[in-house]
Amino acid sequence: MESTQGKMKNFKNIAIIAIISISLLFLIEIMASLAIYVHYSYVKKPPLTNRLADFLLLSPFFEKSKVREDMCNEIYKNALQEERREYMQEDSLLGFRLIPDTKYCYLRDSPLPAEAFITNKQGFTSIGQSDFYYNRLKEKDVYRIIIIGGSTVWGVGTPSPEESLPARIQISLNKRYPNKKFEVINAGVGGYSTRNELLYLMSELVYYKPDLVISYGGWNDATFNGMMSRKNREDINGLKTPNHLDIDTHFKQDRDILKTFSLFLGNLNNVFHDNLSWSATHKIIDRNVNKRNLILRPIMYENSTNSERPLFDESSISLYESNLKMEIMVSKVFKFNIAIFLQPIMGVSNRILTQEELNYYKADEVGFPIKQEFYSRAGQVIKKLKNEYTLDGEVCAVNISKSLDEIKETVYNDVGHLYANGNEAVANQIIDELVICKIIRP
Repeated sequence: MESTQGKMKNFKNIAIIAIISISLLFLIEIMASLAIYVHYSYVKKPPLTNRLADFLLLSPFFEKSKVREDMCNEIYKNALQEERREYMQEDSLLGFRLIPDTKYCYLRDSPLPAEAFITNKQGFTSIGQSDFYYNRLKEKDVYRIIIIGGSTVWGVGTPSPEESLPARIQISLNKRYPNKKFEVINAGVGGYSTRNELLYLMSELVYYKPDLVISYGGWNDATFNGMMSRKNREDINGLKTPNHLDIDTHFKQDRDILKTFSLFLGNLNNVFHDNLSWSATHKIIDRNVNKRNLILRPIMYENSTNSERPLFDESSISLYESNLKMEIMVSKVFKFNIAIFLQPIMGVSNRILTQEELNYYKADEVGFPIKQEFYSRAGQVIKKLKNEYTLDGEVCAVNISKSLDEIKETVYNDVGHLYANGNEAVANQIIDELVICKIIRP
């Protein structure tokens, strides 16, 4: 009898300790949520949607993704893909890539509702559909266009997939040529420069037998040029990016017991991060420790000290040029047309900025000298390619960085991503240039 009473007493003590511990954790969570809410409301002052999302974290059982899902569009809500909090994964060949068969609702600090991204099982992003698949052997009457690039192709800047640049190109082509059947594949990946795009093109995209590949970029090559060459400059080239160097480091660590254990702890941290991302306490801790994945979250020069900010790197232009030339060579080998466009971004043209755009410009002003220097050289590269490769209906190289100069309303929602009206203007400019180059024939 005494033994039973002792067990009951021990059980009660354990229960009391558990209740006290849970209560303390709950109290800490409430205090962390209030701290975040005050910070967002009175210090950082992001859009109301962000403040609302974090305020609702006062309940530790509340999923922030549900807030995001409510803000995303109907296409996103009806998509059968698995909802995830991450949209990229490391890749031994490409450096990193989009996670296939995923829907991701992105709430960022900008005057936009949440941005919806949907990928199919092949890793391509939706341009307005939730259930889609591209057969490698396309129908004979279909003119297939694959668009490669970074986040401006992927769709950052617009809340709905049908407002992205590839979607607007598809819509514009259908309007102009109703008797032709066009199929546009969005192969954009946020963060890709011409290096990643070239690898993606050679290793996978060519096997989809495109009639035309549109290479749209310049911004990422301009932004990352100094940082990419700062570390292990001699090991970086057109086919090996800093992402690959980091992955190589991971492979080397696998051969050492202690380092392997360290990688295990890092992976365990990732699991905790993914499963506790709803927690305000976790959010505060995560913001004040080193980022867990520098491959997907590179340190930007805007946040570094003056001594760490890189100067313009001449090798970035030679890499940019060689990558584009290799894209052209790949098009010759696999017999498809290619069109290369130097994209518009803020600060590299004579565009008169609206007040909203001017605020974005001031926020990123320290980064523009490198971008402007890169673009002045990149424009010469595009001109050189245009002169070197005859415009015989197979290759087209055009600098469209000034294509938005005459538009008076706001088109930028940060220093480079575009609203739907900006994407539509660029899409029409691209189609006009394709006609001039005789790649698309009326």
